[in-house]
Formats: sequence, C-alpha cells, structure tokens
Amino acid sequence: METVQELFDNAYSLSIVEEKHDEAIALCSKALKIEPRNYRVKVFLGMLLGDHAQNGLEEARCLFKEAFLQSRSSSEVCSGWPEEAVLYHLGICEQKTGRVGNAQLLFLLQYLASGSNLSRSQLFNSLEEEDSSFAKEFEEILDKTVNFCFGELD
Repeated sequence: METVQELFDNAYSLSIVEEKHDEAIALCSKALKIEPRNYRVKVFLGMLLGDHAQNGLEEARCLFKEAFLQSRSSSEVCSGWPEEAVLYHLGICEQKTGRVGNAQLLFLLQYLASGSNLSRSQLFNSLEEEDSSFAKEFEEILDKTVNFCFGELD
C-alpha cells in the first residue's frame, strides 16, 4: 500500500510533468481518504479541481477553506511554496467566480501572512483593473504599513 507522501508525489508528477490531471485528482482523493487532514494534499487537490475539473471550483473552494481552518501551524500557511499558498488559491477561486473583492482580501491576507510576491502581484493586478490611481496609492499605503508592522517582507 502506498503512503500518503508517495501518493502525493505521484499525483504531483502526473499533473506537473505528464499533465494527467484526472489521474492526479484520483491519487490525491485516495491520499485524503488515508489522511483527511493532510494540508499539502488538500491544497493540491483543490488546485487540480479548480483548474482541471468541470464544475470543480466550489469543491476546490471548500478544500482550500478546510485546509486553512484545519492548519496546525503558520509554517503550513506561510510556506514559500506557491502550491501551498492556500489563501492565494482561495482568492483565485473567488476571482474566477466574480467575487473580486473577496479575492483581493484573500490575496492581501496571503501576502501579509507569508510575504508572497505572487499574492501581492495578483492583488495589485486586480486593483489596477478596477482603478489604477487607487492601486498606486494603495501600494504606497500598504508598503508603509507593512514596514511599520513587520519590517520588510520578502
């Protein structure tokens, strides 16, 4: 019997290298049956469903929310590995379903939690589409606030 880590590694390879997303989804689902609270598997399965499953956005959204709420430490949520940036991926789901304000808040939270440049970029791209002058002002305000509160984020 394969371990959760072996199932995850195989799913990751199938999806990223071979682009066999349905098979990767099946392996992640199998891994979650063995270890239902596995953060990494739950987030990756959510990514796969959100990107490759027909009508998978709502299930992906639920997986991201569960992964975040069940996370046991900030190191899970604040990982520098983009595939583990759960709030970013939840934001992408919100954006895809037209809930842009929700998405922007989630991108902001991921940036503040982890210093994720990907989340920061997504936030400002989204703000820029709505109001470019506000996006620039907000960037200056955010940078100053982050510097006051946290020092420089990577």
